[in-house]
Amino acid sequence: MCENTVFSVYFDHVSGAGGDDVPHYLSIIPKQATADGITGVCILPVRAGRLGLIRLFRHPLARWGWEVPKGFIDAEESPQQAAIRELVEETGFSVAIESVRLLGTITPESGVIKGRTRLFSAVLGDPVAEQAAISRELGHSKLQFFDRAEIANLIAAGEIEDACTLSTLYMYFAQPGSEDA
Repeated sequence: MCENTVFSVYFDHVSGAGGDDVPHYLSIIPKQATADGITGVCILPVRAGRLGLIRLFRHPLARWGWEVPKGFIDAEESPQQAAIRELVEETGFSVAIESVRLLGTITPESGVIKGRTRLFSAVLGDPVAEQAAISRELGHSKLQFFDRAEIANLIAAGEIEDACTLSTLYMYFAQPGSEDA
């Protein structure tokens, strides 16, 4: 149907065993994936027990919200390498691969997107400045660090609605030792 540099979009004709027939089933196929279907990454920066989120404007929703740094896998890149690259691109912070912790894997929209997203956290080194260089990507505003109570308040207020961000936060808080955040 159409494509850009990241996705190919198709209308498939899907028929089920029970006679269900969907003539224009929407399928979105990312162009880069690992052998096990990882197409994207999220990485939660942690500094002094506080969690870093980016204030973003999402054009399709016409809304501002807070999200974890995230993006797509590049060719020949591991999910960990992609997470570190996205962290640098979106926040200016760099971390050693040893400080990147796997939190889990999700399928952000398994009924439409053929892809899985790997979730990570990374402990940042000593703070040099209150804010690193924020990305100039479309819609990116600022990076801010929050404690656990502030995160809960943002969720309750509808300021965090992004499924990948909510999943990453959930998986982070489910890990042993996250009580300090």
